[in-house]
This record gives sequence, structure tokens and C-alpha cells, in this order.
Amino acid sequence: MSLGLASSVEEVGKWSLDQRIIMSNLSDKILSERIDQESMAIQKGITEFWNALQNANKNKS
Repeated sequence: MSLGLASSVEEVGKWSLDQRIIMSNLSDKILSERIDQESMAIQKGITEFWNALQNANKNKS
């Protein structure tokens, strides 16, 4: 069973049910990891901004 990328929608239609399930699960995992990475980047940015703001407030005092 080859799990290469499909070159067309018609090709995907020829895949076995097992192939479609495996590729669907794989794409879900890739998307989930990407969302997790983006969420971590946003959280890191917010934390860095908050820390910089706190440091600026300390330096004003």
C-alpha cells in the first residue's frame, strides 16, 4: 500500500478505505501539531510582551 501524495481528487477516489483513513488521520495530526506550534508562539509572544511591560513599569518606579 503506497501512502504517497495524491496528484488529483480522482486518484484519492481510487484509494482503498484504509489508505483514506490513514491519510486523513495523518493530515489531522499534522494540522493539530501546526495549531499547537502556532498557539505556543502566540503564548510566547504574549509572555515576552507582558515581561517587557513589567520591566518597563519597574524601571519607571
